[in-house]
Amino acid sequence: MPPVRHLLDLHQRILPVFAGLLGQPKVLARFNGWPRSKKGDNLRQTLTGYLDAERQHGRIAAGADTEAAAALLVGACYEVVLPRLLQPAGAGEPLEVAPKFLERLVATVLGGIRA
Repeated sequence: MPPVRHLLDLHQRILPVFAGLLGQPKVLARFNGWPRSKKGDNLRQTLTGYLDAERQHGRIAAGADTEAAAALLVGACYEVVLPRLLQPAGAGEPLEVAPKFLERLVATVLGGIRA
């Protein structure tokens, strides 16, 4: 669960920057062209690498699609954080996310939903 909390915290911290850039497509285009990290990875790729390492240690199933799992986790973080753009009054306040939600999110991604 700590990687998901880290993702949420990261999204909350960068949200004000992007909110101010939405009306400036040239700036957004330049930002989009920058490397995502020292490795050149974007957030999803970085999380996929983390999940791959967990898979190598046997904590995630050998056949697990770590890239899809990473996309789901990053998408869940976007879903929690991005609506704050529409509610600017709460944008500066700490992001309240119940730890139980994070636990259920991770459990669902790790366990799947197939019957």
